[in-house]
Amino acid sequence: MKIYFEYGRSAFALPAVSKKLLARAGKTELKLLVCLASVPELCEKYDELADGLAQEIKVSRSALDSALSFWIGAGIISKERDDGTAIPAEETAVSEKLVPAEEEPPKRSRVTELPQYTGDEFTKVMERRGELSGLIEEAQNVLGKVFNITETQLLVSISEGLGLDDEYVLGLLAYCKQIGKANLRYVEKIACSFYDKGICTAKQLEEYLRTADMLASAESKIRKIFGIGDRAFTSKESKYINDWITVYKFDFEVIKLAYEDTVNATSKPSMSYANKVLESWFAEGYKSVSDVEKSKEKKKGSRESAQATSFNVDDFFNAAINKGFGEDKQGG
Repeated sequence: MKIYFEYGRSAFALPAVSKKLLARAGKTELKLLVCLASVPELCEKYDELADGLAQEIKVSRSALDSALSFWIGAGIISKERDDGTAIPAEETAVSEKLVPAEEEPPKRSRVTELPQYTGDEFTKVMERRGELSGLIEEAQNVLGKVFNITETQLLVSISEGLGLDDEYVLGLLAYCKQIGKANLRYVEKIACSFYDKGICTAKQLEEYLRTADMLASAESKIRKIFGIGDRAFTSKESKYINDWITVYKFDFEVIKLAYEDTVNATSKPSMSYANKVLESWFAEGYKSVSDVEKSKEKKKGSRESAQATSFNVDDFFNAAINKGFGEDKQGG
């Protein structure tokens, strides 16, 4: 697939920006860069037009200025001296700190504590990351409630402390609401738990929740067919189910067939025996009930052929022996 730009009646140019730098840039930084490139007047009169731009893209003026400093520090744009001469980007990069608005936190093997903000600290975070106001609004829509200040700070703490993007946070909120846990304290707890498991991106979260739904559905069906009732699965049984669904990727009809083979062989519903059956089918490369049944028919045909051959050989030797005895009697 090829992609083409539709320039229409106008176009603008941007300097090359590395993938690494783009990954460090936040939404405000990217919005500002596009605006500066597409509106020449904004470059000429930034100080005059910045307040209006900040309102249009829904960020604070301080957040916009912070985004400007990010690109200056990166050497992508430059400022002008008081005498009207331009300060080279590489010279500016020495004096301006390259501090992205959404810099990723250092990866930790385990979360111990999320940041807690004083009033001033929280104000500075919101100024630095003006786009968080959009996340807060969307989060309230997902949970169907208006956050108080404590809940708002907690949501920002989850986003900032774990370095999670908006898509991840909103997806997690939707999941928590779905399971009847629509409160920020529970969201905080499960967000830290998922982070510790290495589920740190929206794609990883989506895959994890999809797999969890599959397992929950499979467990309900397997519980009924094996007659387990309401008791909890043992750790070994949970592993069996996880392997059947996520590793072997068998559908329920294949598992049901393994159950039937188990009962026919042992006269009782044994998950351990069924696991051995499914392991062998997986090793043989079977993927469906059809694959299993074709194999059974083939093996049955081979056995019948072997039995027929055995009977024919026996008949041959019996006939030969009888013939020999007959000749002996005649000769005698």
